[in-house]
Amino acid sequence: MPSPSGLTALLVEDEDLVRNYVTHILSQAGFLVLGADSHARALELFLNERVDFVVADWRLPDQNGQALLDYFVSVRPNLPVLLISGANPDRPHLAKPFTPTELITAVWGILGPLPSLP
Repeated sequence: MPSPSGLTALLVEDEDLVRNYVTHILSQAGFLVLGADSHARALELFLNERVDFVVADWRLPDQNGQALLDYFVSVRPNLPVLLISGANPDRPHLAKPFTPTELITAVWGILGPLPSLP
């Protein structure tokens, strides 16, 4: 089913509670969310589904988020990506915990200008 925004997010987060929280926020903001709990599942979704942007955790059980994002960007250089982390990676990221407003602001920051309201 298409999302109201027309955009699909690939969310890569191994913690169920955080994945459900972020999925809820992004869905409420009008995005279709494809959730993955591992590097392997994220690759499967990325290769088989339409993905407009990625939100990924830094730490995954089977590989770190940096390696995953590096692969995605090597395949699609202009793919917008947002790293979310409780750790302190060297690359720009949204630190956990975050509010719904902080998440949506960060997402639109990687996508471009906020859409205008009707």
